[in-house]
Amino acid sequence: MTSALLLGATKGLGLELAREGARRNLSPIIYGRSASEPNAITEIPPQAVLYPIDLHSAERVQHAPLPTTPVAFFFWVAGAFHKGPLQQTEPSEIDLHTDLHFRGPVQFLRRFLRHQAEPFHLVTIGSVSSWRLREDEALYCGLKAAQTAFTRNFAVELVRDRPGSQVTLINPGGLNIPTFWEKWESTAPDLGGFLDPGQVARIIWDLTLTQTEPFRETQLMRRKPHGSGVDPIIEHHPRCPEVLGNLNQGKTP
Repeated sequence: MTSALLLGATKGLGLELAREGARRNLSPIIYGRSASEPNAITEIPPQAVLYPIDLHSAERVQHAPLPTTPVAFFFWVAGAFHKGPLQQTEPSEIDLHTDLHFRGPVQFLRRFLRHQAEPFHLVTIGSVSSWRLREDEALYCGLKAAQTAFTRNFAVELVRDRPGSQVTLINPGGLNIPTFWEKWESTAPDLGGFLDPGQVARIIWDLTLTQTEPFRETQLMRRKPHGSGVDPIIEHHPRCPEVLGNLNQGKTP
């Protein structure tokens, strides 16, 4: 079976992508911190392989097992939400989120590149927060912007050095995933209007499997005020960062 490696897929959208890949006769290779406790993961596809990895630990990233056979798809999904003014953010939180969103995945991707010589399809799950203006989310938005900028630039060398490779950059809007927001329960938005992760996973696989060009960037945005259960707005182009018009008028976003 064709394999799909999913980095950060033991819950949330990553797990939905693994399940949807299995429905399409792909063999998921799931990496995540919870992979060492498979009983904690619900509805694991029977053909899935689980590998534990802690992206916050450079040593564990360096020594995490690599796939034993070539993979066709590499999904970069790992992430966690963070909200709060920077001056109230602990240094340990900055390190944790930087490792989880960027440093750890890039280090693991480098290892994978040196391990597998065959072409593959990189699918980066970014966020509309990479270009939207958010209040008290500078760390989260900045890291998602770094992830998307890295993917656009890395696509050039991957396609050049691995003929036949492809890159897909997907920036979804807010997802109805309670575990993503559980740490921020007191300030979490009403998730009823957010995108359904199962539906988003199906759309992402449809876009990935039908892509013909070397690189594609897609925005998946919810339709306000209704989002859950409603088809998202799909745009196949990058977005410029939102401007600070309100700030220049003495207002917050």
